[in-house]
Amino acid sequence: VEGGPRSSSGSMNTSAVYGGPWRALASGSGSGGAAWAIREGSGSLVEMQPRAGAASELLPRLQLSATSAANVTALHALGASVALLGLESGGRLHAWFLQTARHSSWQLPKATKWVGLCSAKGHLFFGGVERAREGPRFSIWQALLTPELRAALDTASVDGASGSEPSRV
Repeated sequence: VEGGPRSSSGSMNTSAVYGGPWRALASGSGSGGAAWAIREGSGSLVEMQPRAGAASELLPRLQLSATSAANVTALHALGASVALLGLESGGRLHAWFLQTARHSSWQLPKATKWVGLCSAKGHLFFGGVERAREGPRFSIWQALLTPELRAALDTASVDGASGSEPSRV
């Protein structure tokens, strides 16, 4: 891809992902971060692992039944697979805490069609398309991590900030 993303070696890295079809993919941060996917049709959360001898090929390792993932269209791994965050286009945000097998969910504003999410430095960022008189308008929203998510990450850099409603950036 001319002018597109590059790895440190100067070329793009790709991985083959087997066992699908998949609806959403996410990768945890750091060396302990696993890759995760949502299996199309079943809504199951699936942990992926590299195939022996082929680090760029991912195979299903563990499947978690999660009916709450049935309508998730975007997936994000928080930290080194501490929690998986799933976002429905209607604004329902799910968190599956991988160490405790707990599930929580929150509702984002419904007037927006939500298309993606990520996190950085104690914040969650959401991409959404709003209906405006001039036509659809893309916007980025941000919110502080909820106390539950902060506790799961055990992040010293958050400094005791509390969760909040999302706001436009």
